[in-house]
Amino acid sequence: MKIRVFDDERRQRETFVRQIREVGLSKQNYDIGLLEPEAVKEAFGTMLKRQSQFREKGFWELETKSPLDDVDILVIDNELRDLFVEIGVFTSADEVAYMARCFSTCGLILVMNRIAHHFSFLRGKVAVS
Repeated sequence: MKIRVFDDERRQRETFVRQIREVGLSKQNYDIGLLEPEAVKEAFGTMLKRQSQFREKGFWELETKSPLDDVDILVIDNELRDLFVEIGVFTSADEVAYMARCFSTCGLILVMNRIAHHFSFLRGKVAVS
């Protein structure tokens, strides 16, 4: 099973990979690694071509291989603000997940850190923001 982690911050990508490995998945059954920003840029190029084909013909062809096509589980961090600086693509986790679901053969897609609850205690009461 191929698991790839995508985040615009290298340190966070490596942290996600380490955390996944720490749950005890065997190395022989699980290929866990990073999806580098350049691979995302390449994947977007392919997925945009497929989207255009779909709009024209009602289907898209698998003639061009996408880096996402053979990924079984794709883990995407919700905040991708530094991606534009690194590879010139401005996108969000929602857009990556949408395009991957519609225009790749990627398996399960997980968006991490989507909603964060911040708790504070105010005079014995819990406030959630």
